[in-house]
Amino acid sequence: MATSRRLRFSSFVFYTTFFGELIWHPRAQKVFPPSQTMKKKGSGRSRGLPPPFLSHPPRQVPHGAIFGYSGTRGARPSRNPTGGRSDVTPKFRLTWKKLRLVELPPRLCASKTETNPVTLPGMKDNPPRVWITGATGLIGHHLALAAGRFAPQFRVIALTHEELELTNFAAVEKRFLVDRPQWVIHCAAVSRAADCQANPALARRVNVDAAVHLAALAAESGFVFFSSDLVFDGKKGGYVESDSPNPLNLYGETKAAAEEIILRNPGHIVLRAGLNSGATPSGRRSFNEEMANVWRAGGSVKLFMDEFRCPLPAAATARAVWELARPGRAGLYHLAGSERLSRVEIGRVVAARHPELEARIEVCSQKDYRGPARPADVSLNCRKAQALLSFALPAFSRAAEL
Repeated sequence: MATSRRLRFSSFVFYTTFFGELIWHPRAQKVFPPSQTMKKKGSGRSRGLPPPFLSHPPRQVPHGAIFGYSGTRGARPSRNPTGGRSDVTPKFRLTWKKLRLVELPPRLCASKTETNPVTLPGMKDNPPRVWITGATGLIGHHLALAAGRFAPQFRVIALTHEELELTNFAAVEKRFLVDRPQWVIHCAAVSRAADCQANPALARRVNVDAAVHLAALAAESGFVFFSSDLVFDGKKGGYVESDSPNPLNLYGETKAAAEEIILRNPGHIVLRAGLNSGATPSGRRSFNEEMANVWRAGGSVKLFMDEFRCPLPAAATARAVWELARPGRAGLYHLAGSERLSRVEIGRVVAARHPELEARIEVCSQKDYRGPARPADVSLNCRKAQALLSFALPAFSRAAEL
């Protein structure tokens, strides 16, 4: 009888994740289904089984100690004396007669943000995961490409619109609980001002609601949100982080609204990015690709001589993001090139990189423009971010690659 009882409970395995809660191994269902309870012998008190999955977002915690046991009926873990705090390593009082390490399935494993993830004996390496949304876009694509070089400690999960619709909040939450990313770098957006003006409801749904929902899921994880230099009205240029946003178009309004909410979490990062250049999978997502495609078709591009930006190659943006996405670097940053250029000057730099094309540029002024309002000078002061980076943000005209 005693032997049978020991064998029965030897298959009863606990997984603890340092959240002060338990996730039960599927084999445990053969002994105690979730609807039943554990009863301590002689106490007359029962204890309900914990839920099979955590109901809240994962915290920034190290890998949990993973224990299995074989013992007697009524044995149960002690409570976490630290209250499940994420800034310390909890210690458990183990009362079981036997203790052994077991392997935690990857989908249930918490990750850590340090450079080298913890690997316990008998447990496979499980690096912390990073979500990158908008992976087919310019910045998302370059972030994924740069991860192997600048963030080898992470396992990158590059999400596309086809793979996960971010406005389907139920699907996003379900996927989040499966992947449990330690960081979320949110690049996806309706980023063209004309598209926002044409469909304001979609722009707000994607740029504000979806971004805020992701930030809420990652409330206790790392979160990086890409905002824009277009949150400013362009009346003075050289903007610093403390300058108040005053967007002139709907795209800028959605970004300003989202960043205000996201910054309420003191652990999150908001990056106001300048104009980015580079190659994309589709070959038509960046402004330099658009210009080259027009010239390749024999056309000309109209560019303003009195509209100023601080363009930056997306490769440099990606490197900067990987260096900023670290504990203790939360807050608002400006991230752009070190050179203030007019649209015409930017076009001439792009043309110089395509000597095989007949680049035709028509110089014009904002005064002659009849479309939605455009800010004249949204150049950014990036000293705050630059102080934390290991490299100098490049000048666009001298960048090694666009």
